[in-house]
Amino acid sequence: MKNKIYDIAIVGGGASGLIAAAYIQNNAHNTSYVILEKEPRVGKRLLSTGNGRCNLTNSNISQHNYRGTGSKYIADIISKYNTNFIIKQLNTLGLLTREDQSGRVYPYCEQASSVLDVLRKYTFEHELTEFEVVNIEKQNNLFAVKSKNEQIKAKKIIIACGGFVSPKLGANGSGYDIAKALGHKIISPLPSLAPVPVNSKILSSLKGIRSICNVTLYHNGQAIKSENGEIQFADGALSGICIFQLSPYVNRLLSKKEKNIYISVNFMPEFNREQIINLIKDKITIDPKQTLENFFVGILNKRIGQAVFKTADILPLSRQCGELSQVEIKKLSKTICDMRFTPSSISDKNKAQVSIGGIDCNEIDMSTMQSKKIKGLYFAGEITDVDGDCGGYNLHYAFSTGLIAAKNSIKDLNK
Repeated sequence: MKNKIYDIAIVGGGASGLIAAAYIQNNAHNTSYVILEKEPRVGKRLLSTGNGRCNLTNSNISQHNYRGTGSKYIADIISKYNTNFIIKQLNTLGLLTREDQSGRVYPYCEQASSVLDVLRKYTFEHELTEFEVVNIEKQNNLFAVKSKNEQIKAKKIIIACGGFVSPKLGANGSGYDIAKALGHKIISPLPSLAPVPVNSKILSSLKGIRSICNVTLYHNGQAIKSENGEIQFADGALSGICIFQLSPYVNRLLSKKEKNIYISVNFMPEFNREQIINLIKDKITIDPKQTLENFFVGILNKRIGQAVFKTADILPLSRQCGELSQVEIKKLSKTICDMRFTPSSISDKNKAQVSIGGIDCNEIDMSTMQSKKIKGLYFAGEITDVDGDCGGYNLHYAFSTGLIAAKNSIKDLNK
């Protein structure tokens, strides 16, 4: 068993843990620290973010992009640690960035590996990998941090070991058990930013299709969340960034056993129903003998067009469009603007990007990220009950809280 005493031990070698380590390395030269990572190498999950491009932050960041018990504190955090601050910190470490038209910020080279390389340039000598923390105990003024075979001690602890989604990339929710054993309340975790499994008779016929749409989540007849973007019809699920943005709301509702939930897909959001009716009538006038099977070719994806007829129960597809009644034309227009899919289950954690839930932020001083229960214990990143929208918001939170925890743990050491 190792019994070396460090000033600061960081549990977890992800985004928040690594940027905390880099800050300590560059701002507290006489401070000893270690990064404890259960995987063979740090940053494994960071490499997968943004489809390998690593969406670092977003210039449109606001409190409204976040949920959870910590969301009420976000305004204060991003007022001090805003987008420009995070970009400047990364620039200082050697990472050049660029912003796209939607405000998403990426490495200039668009490689997630470059982010990891830049961070590890400062911290690799302080990594202790394959050290899976199983217990942390406060012993007088020190923390004893134990794995199955080793032990280290530290004056301050930063727990930054992420959530429970993407277990293949190293996240297994073990941090929740550690925090719970230390007396902290855990908000039950759920997956977020993930495909939504749905029940639908026509979904299999749409598998593999992508379409620019408007999607809206309804609960008890009330619109909960609406997004524009590319929807992807997957095997048993709806996917795409616009669906990812709905997923935290869907999963929270399903976890509470709520009913009367559906996702409405509008395939032609630029047109109102009357305009679509006129388009249909014009198309009928041009070629009244056109079969329903190919009727929407030139307007909608062929298979989506066929799904519209099937959903509207206007069959067979061998009929000629000139036979369509006024009632059927109105029904088609409504279906194009409002094709409904019923969520069938909570999203698969293996396909999710981030966790909902975690340590109740009411038990954390969010201005310092220090536990209100145990002095010297800090938290950072996804392990806390804050989840953000897709678009760089979760990495921004990970980076900013990692920096806050590092800065204040150093300050606490010097008191």
